[in-house]
This record gives sequence, structure tokens and C-alpha cells, in this order.
Amino acid sequence: MQGLKLFAGNRLETLVRTLSDHLSEPLASPLAPEVIIVQSKGMEHWLSMQLASRHGVCSNCTFPFPHTVMNRLFRQVLDGLPEASAFEPESMAWRVMAVLPGLLDSPGFETLKSYLADDRTGVKLYQLSSCLADLFDTYLVFRPGMILGWQSGRLSMPGPARPVETWQCALWRAVSEGRGHEHPAALRERFLAGLGPAVVPKLPERISLFGISSLPSFYLEVFHALSRFIPVSFYLLNPCREYWGDIRSRGEMAGMPLLRRETVQDLHLEEGNGLLASLGAVGRDLFDMLQEYEVCEFDAFEDVEPDTLLKSVQRDILDLVSPGPEDGRVVKEGDRSIQVHSCHSPMREVEVLRDSLLALFDSDPGLRPEDVLVMSPDIELYAPFIQAVFDVPRKDPDFLPFAIVDRSLKTSNSIADVLMAILDMSTSRFEATRVLELLESEPLRRRFGLAEGDITPIERWVRETGIRWGIDASWKRDSGLPDYPGNTWEFGLDRMLLGYAMTSEGGAGFAGVLPYDDIEGDSSLVLGSFLSFLRSLFERVRDFGRARTLHEWSALLEGLLAEFFAVEEEAASQVSGLRALFKGLGDMQDRAGMAQPLGLDVIRAHLKGRIGAVAEGRNFLSGGMTFCAMLPMRSVPFKVVCLLGMNHDAFPRHQRALGFDLIGRQPRRGDCNQRNKDLYLFLEALLSARSVFYASYLGQSMQDNAPIPPSVALSTLLEHVEGAYRDGEGKPAGDRIHTRHC
Repeated sequence: MQGLKLFAGNRLETLVRTLSDHLSEPLASPLAPEVIIVQSKGMEHWLSMQLASRHGVCSNCTFPFPHTVMNRLFRQVLDGLPEASAFEPESMAWRVMAVLPGLLDSPGFETLKSYLADDRTGVKLYQLSSCLADLFDTYLVFRPGMILGWQSGRLSMPGPARPVETWQCALWRAVSEGRGHEHPAALRERFLAGLGPAVVPKLPERISLFGISSLPSFYLEVFHALSRFIPVSFYLLNPCREYWGDIRSRGEMAGMPLLRRETVQDLHLEEGNGLLASLGAVGRDLFDMLQEYEVCEFDAFEDVEPDTLLKSVQRDILDLVSPGPEDGRVVKEGDRSIQVHSCHSPMREVEVLRDSLLALFDSDPGLRPEDVLVMSPDIELYAPFIQAVFDVPRKDPDFLPFAIVDRSLKTSNSIADVLMAILDMSTSRFEATRVLELLESEPLRRRFGLAEGDITPIERWVRETGIRWGIDASWKRDSGLPDYPGNTWEFGLDRMLLGYAMTSEGGAGFAGVLPYDDIEGDSSLVLGSFLSFLRSLFERVRDFGRARTLHEWSALLEGLLAEFFAVEEEAASQVSGLRALFKGLGDMQDRAGMAQPLGLDVIRAHLKGRIGAVAEGRNFLSGGMTFCAMLPMRSVPFKVVCLLGMNHDAFPRHQRALGFDLIGRQPRRGDCNQRNKDLYLFLEALLSARSVFYASYLGQSMQDNAPIPPSVALSTLLEHVEGAYRDGEGKPAGDRIHTRHC
């Protein structure tokens, strides 16, 4: 019996050396891939580069996420499973949407029926179905026993049935009907029951998990069962080399009103290090849960020389101490290893960041742009300001190479943005400015033979022919408006075409239309291309009104790409990503059993959610400074780690609790908690900085200059420094690291 192996240390560099040494022993088959489970693309990129630098090459290594490797293991051991599960949240959303209307008249569904009573477009049904699908997906991982009980008609709690659980149980049974053996909770039971020596040849020869910050017990049980047959090793960042499972923050201990002080002491609860107690709940739960299994532990901790304030704080966490004023901790003069900046606006934050980085580069000639990582909980908000401040000419002496990653398709994919604008035309009045904005897209202009210089005369023609809004008189009539043709697109285009065919000498018109005679010669080619664009746009948008199945919408959307965009090589990846999204939409019809025709409003809501979601970038660590979102284990070691947007109302990020979330009503250790995950991300960032830890926030109101508190995570750090460290004059060191900018 092998059991799990746990290599824990406070430095990822040490852990990667340990992993590299273990991977030096080759697998039995040279064609077998090495399986290294990670939690982010950024960690995959960093780890692959580290392994390549130590072995000369990193080849035939796979870096799946825990969810991916779990599905892969199930398919390898259990026969007959489909490649794509019908219980993925996206598929399940359409499945819920298909079966929920038929249950609304059943007992227990009164609240849902009332909520959907005025849903004429189906958007509310889709949004509710998406929420329920995400909730069921969470149940499958964090409450598999409850799902299995529902499968057999048994509620999770004894006693009188709770209405909120009763209707969810009924809905789940309808969603999983005929597929109850394919969902992850059932697959885990079958996998564990079938695991034995006979299936070992189907399994990977070994599995390594690197840099994972949290795992539910669902996965831990599977990995523990696997460890009896194949080596399973965890390489985890542990902030503290002492046992810290019993530490609690002051807030947690204050939230125990039913416990007497003596009872708290009997439980051996203490604060230990205030930073670790307040920020480390996620890591504490993971290491506590691992102790419930057969684990062989190996320490890989390294001492931290406390020669700067940053390293002293890291050493405090490592040794589980919380020094006070009596310990005589002194911050050296000129120590800028921890910096906190308070600003009035995001733009000012980025400007201060650039000035601070330039000062760091001047003071440390060995510091390179690729040694700097900048993270933000809302990278979409800061991306335009980053672009405006840092995008200077390469010849500028203050030029700093940089890359912004983790942006959504909507902002990083110009074709996606224009395509959504075309779909949104169905709810517009076809205002002249809105239609002409589409011509700002270079791929769209190229498709219709228009150049950038053609936009100016087109805008003039539209303005001078009196085009304001509306396609034509019939479109106005169908929209419930008077069918007056004046100032519509048809009205203006008739004037343009008539003006090309005849002159308007003497103010004479033809059939009541006054020619617009400013179009002649080569301008006619531009007019023809413009008319072709408008004809395609109006025909397509008018056709959007018909309800279609998911298959039909998939085909229509792919057709829009071909009809409206001519894509060259540099934009090919944008189109391929959209085609994959549209193809996946069509696949959902068979996978989810969603055959009902749907209106455009539902499809737009679906696409906006998918296109607007932040996708983890593949250009992490691609050279120069990296600006990215705050994601789990994104904080790989950097000399300089910077955080933007550490505002009290933005971080930790808010997670709106659903009123019918059964996990939220009865939380357990190890449950997914966005607040605790964000606090642990902050702690990881602090531990990953090797020379400088920098954070900024909106600390003064733009209206009246009133002070605004920072994020609770940043406040905790400031309080720790304020209470434990002094400057050369014996004053608290908090003011030394905290700068308020005008």
C-alpha cells in the first residue's frame, strides 16, 4: 500500500526542484505522458519552463486541471462513457431549460412559476436554468451524497421535508432521467468500486499535483484510492512550517458566542500569526483534509533571511509568530520592499504604478521587465488605462514591454464584439450612427470591399441625404410606428442612387424623390459596396425574428461569420474561437435534449455570457511585464508582485448567494467560498514576491477627497506591519509603507 505523498514547502522553486528530481526517473513507456495536475494556465506555463530549464526539454507532459483529469480517469476505467458529459454546467443549463416548464405546475414550484410568469422572451427561464445548472454542478462535487440520495428519492436531512430541497430534488430527477449513472457523483462510486489491480494498466503510471491551493474531498477520495495502486504525489505551497490547523482569526473566534472562553482554550484555538489566520482559511482546510488520509509527508521548507520588511513578514508567517512592539522589529531606512499606494482613480493608480516601476528599474539594474507581475481582480476595468499609460513608443527611454492577458472575448476579439453588435441590431431602431459604427471593423470592411478612407464620404452621404433611423416604411409599420418613409435608410439610399443616375438641376425630382448628386466616378464603387453591406445587414436582421433550434442557430451564426467578415491570418484565431463556440452551441441540442425552438433573445443572452466571461490567457509569461487577472495559483515567484484595485468594495470579490442554495444554508469545511479564495490569493501573492510587494487602491473620493478604506486583505497587512514594526525613530512603520497620492 503506497498512500499519498505530500511535499510541502514555502517556496515554489524548492518544490519544482523536488518534482524535477522525481521526474528524472523515466516512466516504463517512453510514449506514456507525464501527468502533472495544476490549477491554472499560468502555473502550467511557469512549471513547463522550469522543468525545461532543468532537463533541457519539457516534452510529453500534460498539465490537466483536476476536473479534466477526473473525467479522463472515469473514461479510462469505466466503459461506454461519452467523450463529453451531459452534466457539464453548459449542457445542464439547456437540459434544465427543457424540463423545468413542465414541472412548474407541480407542488413546490409555486415560487419559480411566479418568477417566470411574465417571461415572454424566455431570457428569465434561461438565466434561472443557468443558475440552477451551476448549483447542481456544485452539489455534484461538494455534496455527492445528497445527489445520490435524490437519485433514489431520499432527501438529505431527516425530519419534515424542506420545500426548497423538495423541488430541487424533483427537478434533479427530471434532469437526470435516463442518465443517472453518468453524472460525476455516480461515476465516482462506480470508479471506486471498480478500482483494482485489473484496471491498473488503464491508469497513468504516476500522477503529480503541483501548486494546488484547494481541492474538495470528492477529488481527494479518488486520489487517495488511486494511491494504493500508482504513485500519487502532492507538491503544495505551505505558508507555515509549523502546524497551523488550529489557528483562527480574531473574527472567527469572536463569532463563537456559544463557546465560553474556557471552551475555546480547550479547543486549543489561537491566532498564531494574524496574517495567516485571517487570509489562510483555504490552505488550512486543504492541509487539514489531507490529514484524514494516509499521507507520507516530506518537508521542503527553506529559511527566509529577514533582511527586508517583506522577508520579515514572510518569516513571521513561516514561523507562525505575531511579533509585537516589544520585539523591537525595526524597518531599515529606505526599505521599500512593501509599498501601499492610495489613489483617487484607476487611471491614477496605473500612473503611480508606472512611476514606481521606473524607480525600481533605476535602483536595481538587474531587474528586468519579465521579473514584474501585475494582477488585478478586475483586469477588464484596468486594461484601457494600462494600455494608455504603458503603450509608449519603443524608442522612448521609459519604454517597458508588457502584455495584458486574461481578457474576455468581447474585449480581446474585435470580431466577436462586432458580431454581437449585429445581433443587437434586432432591438435597435437602426440609427444611422449605430449602423455606421459597424464599418469601423476592418475585417467587415474588407469583406465588402471598403477601405478606411471610404468611411468619411459615406458618413457625409448619410448625413446630407437625411438618413436618421429605420429601414423603411414597412419596417416602421411592423414596429408599431407610423409608416412615414422620410429619414429612413430606404429614403436616403433612393436619393443616392437617383443622384448617380440623374442630376438635380433646377431642384427637379423623380417620383417624389430629390436626387443626391454628390456621387460620381469612383464614388459609385464605394456606394455599391456600401449598398451590398446594408442589404446583407437588413436581410439578416429581419430574419433574426424567427425562432430556431440550437442546431439552426449554430448554422446561422457560422453563416454570419462568413457573410460579414473577411479574415486574414492575424485574425484567424479570433474566428476559430467563435466557430468553436457556435459549434458547441449546436452540439448542446443532442447532448441536452433541447429540441424546442428558441428566440434570438435567449441566444444573445447565452453568447453575451460566454463572450463576456474572462478567459485565462495563454500569453502568460510571454516576455515583458505581465498584467493579468487574479486566479488561483497565478502567483508564481516574481521579483516584483503588484496588485491593482485592492478596494474595499472590489476585493475580496462578492459572491451573491442564491436563496435556494442548500450548501450556503449548511456550509462545511472545504466548501467553495469566493471570499476565502480571494483572501488566500492575496496571501499567495505576498509569499510569491521575492523583492517587492506593491499594492494600490482607491483611497480618496474623487468628489470630496474623503478617505476610503482599502480591501480587508490589505488592511490586515497594514495592521500587521503597524503593530509589529517600527521605524528608526521608534514610530509605527505603517506610515512608512503607506503613501497617499494627490
